[in-house]
Formats: sequence, C-alpha cells, structure tokens
Amino acid sequence: MRGTPLEVSKVVVVGYGVSGQAAHRALSRLASAVIVVEDSPDPALRDLAKSRNAIGAFRSDELALSLDAKWPDLVVVSPGVRPSHATHHYFDAPVISELELGWRMTDLKVIAITGTNGKTTVTTLVDSMLDESSIRSIPCGNYGRPLVELSDEEGWAVVEASSFQLSTISEFAPDVAAIVNVTPDHLDWHGGFENYLGAKLRIFENVGAGSVGVIPTDFSWRPPELSFSLFTFGADSGDFFASEKELISPFGAIVAKSDLKKALPHDILNFLAASACAISAGASLEAIGRACKGFEGLEHRMEVVAELDGMRFINDSKATTPASVVAGLSGLRRCVLIAGGRNKGLDFEPLLSQHEKLAAVVLIGESTDELAQLFIGTLEPSKIVRAKSMKEAVQAGYALSGSSCDVILSPGATSFDWYSGYEQRGLDFKKCVSELVNSLEG
Repeated sequence: MRGTPLEVSKVVVVGYGVSGQAAHRALSRLASAVIVVEDSPDPALRDLAKSRNAIGAFRSDELALSLDAKWPDLVVVSPGVRPSHATHHYFDAPVISELELGWRMTDLKVIAITGTNGKTTVTTLVDSMLDESSIRSIPCGNYGRPLVELSDEEGWAVVEASSFQLSTISEFAPDVAAIVNVTPDHLDWHGGFENYLGAKLRIFENVGAGSVGVIPTDFSWRPPELSFSLFTFGADSGDFFASEKELISPFGAIVAKSDLKKALPHDILNFLAASACAISAGASLEAIGRACKGFEGLEHRMEVVAELDGMRFINDSKATTPASVVAGLSGLRRCVLIAGGRNKGLDFEPLLSQHEKLAAVVLIGESTDELAQLFIGTLEPSKIVRAKSMKEAVQAGYALSGSSCDVILSPGATSFDWYSGYEQRGLDFKKCVSELVNSLEG
C-alpha cells in the first residue's frame, strides 16, 4: 500500500452497493475479519455479504447492540453514505472512502476529474485521448469500475470522482487533478454549498510537486501555495481556449471546430478540460485531436433520439441540476422543455435565464408545483402542462411543439421519485418517443 500504512486486520464496510462490494472483495485478501453495515430494508444485501464470508452484516441502528465501537481498525464508507450517518461517528477507527482505499492499494498513476456537470464526459474523453496515444488507461471511480478493483493493473486510472467520494479522502493524491466546474448540487447531502464546494476542492488537497491541476479560467479558487503545475481552460481565455475556428493549447492547435460532431458551448469546455488532462499524462496533440473528432457524445446527455417533421427529440436525462439544464438549452433553438423530478434542495430560478428559448414546459414528478410556480408570468398558462407519466409528457411535448421547435427531456432534478436513476428515466423517454414516432409514421 502507498501512503501511511493502514491497519486492515478488522474492517467495517459501510454500504454494500457496487463500491462496498468491491471494497469487501479487495479487503478479503488483507483483512482477517470484515463486517458490513447496510441499511437497506431488504435483507438481501446483508445476506450476500455474509455469503461472501463477512463475519457479520448489520443495519446501523443495530450497531450499539451488535458491535463494539473499538472493534475495527478501519471503516470504509461507500459514496452514498452521508456525513451524518451513524458510522461516521460511532467507531473509534479512521473512516475513509472506497476511493481512498483504492488509491492506497494500487500503483496506477491517477487522473482524477470532478465537477458538477460534464465529469463523465471529460473522463470518457481523457480515456479516449490516452487510448489514441497508445497509453494504457482505465476509466473508473464514479464511472466504470471501482478504483479498488484495479490493484493489479498498470498504466493510468482515469477517475471520475464525486463530491461524496472526495469528502472522505485523507491522502488521495492524484497525478493530475481537474475540476470541470462547480455549481450548486447535492446540497441536501452536504448541508450547504460551502460544504459541497469544500468536498470538490479536496481533490487538490494532497497534490504536490510534479503533479498537475486543471481548473476553469473563471474559477474563483486558486491554491494558496502553488506547489504543482496549473492549467486553466475557458471558452475564450486560459491556457486551453477556443478561438473562432479552433481549440488551442499552449503547445499548438488541437482541432478545428468544424471537425467536431458535438460543438455546443459546454462541449467545447469539455474538450478543453479533457485536453489539458490528457496532455498532462503524455498524450500527443494529434491523438487528442483524433479523439475529439470521433466523439459523438454520451447516452442521456444531449442525445438526439429521433427526428420528425423538422423537430428533434433530445434525451438529456443526465441533467439533474438547473445549471446543467441551462448549459444544454444555451446551444439549442426554441424548444419544449420536459422538466421535473425530485429536487435536491436546489434553486430552479436559473432556468428563467433561458425563458426566450422555451415555447412551453411539460412538468413531471415531485417538483411539478414548484416549477409551475416558477414559470407563471413567463409563459402563458396553456404553455405550462403537467404530466403524470413519461408517455404523457412526450405526447404533450409533441403537441406543444412546432416544426422548428425541439422537445427536450432535461429534468434539472433527480429521478428517484419515478425511477431508479437517470438512466432508467432516459430509457423510458426514448421508449416513449419511439412509440410516438412509430404511431405517427405508421
């Protein structure tokens, strides 16, 4: 293990989803005993842990009766475990994230990427840019495989790091650390924007000499003492920036804008951030340019799923914050916006900055009333429609649109009121669009 040696004889793993299970598998080679804490009402995950040789599996409300606070040497928490969770305070042992454990257990060089919007896209792009340069890399973390699974791998780990994961690091020190952007998100989980921003900034906490940081040009934060190299990127200024015709790096032109398949404002910023990360890991400008030219976008992020009579249906289900909705709408013509879901304690008012783009809104999920109130006075009452299902929303969106008007699902909220995740929500949208198009063309 790198970093300060950890005592891992007796370990508690908190949360038994993908990350927790990966941590358990990795620790089974090192620890003499593992206990799992999993609060799911369904006992299936606790039973699964015991079937994999955990000596115990409990709910957190059973801890005081089941386990001495002094028992573990180490507590490993999964990303979804809130800072207020009992396990953060009950045990006397150090508490670290699966991300921290993974970094300790691997010798891979690490590019860590965080941000409110675009971090999955940038992670994917960096991996592609390194691949084009014949540099071995593995996407992991919040996207791809858990880092803790990669202890036997070589090359670069391209880590998508969430604020949840970063909030419980201690010595995690990436070779390249990037913040793509920061806007309010997960305020219910972190207890406020300052805590959320603080968690994001921890990505630089242990970055030292010989390493590289990447931040937006307009990012107000700067390290108090710059012990590492720093690249900035921006739409029209920074070390990496976009001219009228090209994307530019300090080492020369990267790619012509006309060669890009995705070139909305947020796409350009993603390309620039990824280029800064990839160059820092040794990728060539030529390889980076090829990766940019070949990039067609990700599923559920500004994904055109159908075209009908001059209008497009766009799946932007991954837009779970108002800021990400604004980023998507900023590059579109007039549209009907399908929005709503479970609010994370965020202010929807930034959506009004795009009101001139909105022909109508179709509102879904728990935040319907909040959003309807927001748009009163901006849109005619007949242009504010409530839907009780995705099928109804898609049909209403089509009815409200015109031949030069798109229909976009860009919720600005989480999906957990109706769905298990943004992926399921996006797939339902695509299914409903397909059914509508088939019925109209048939």
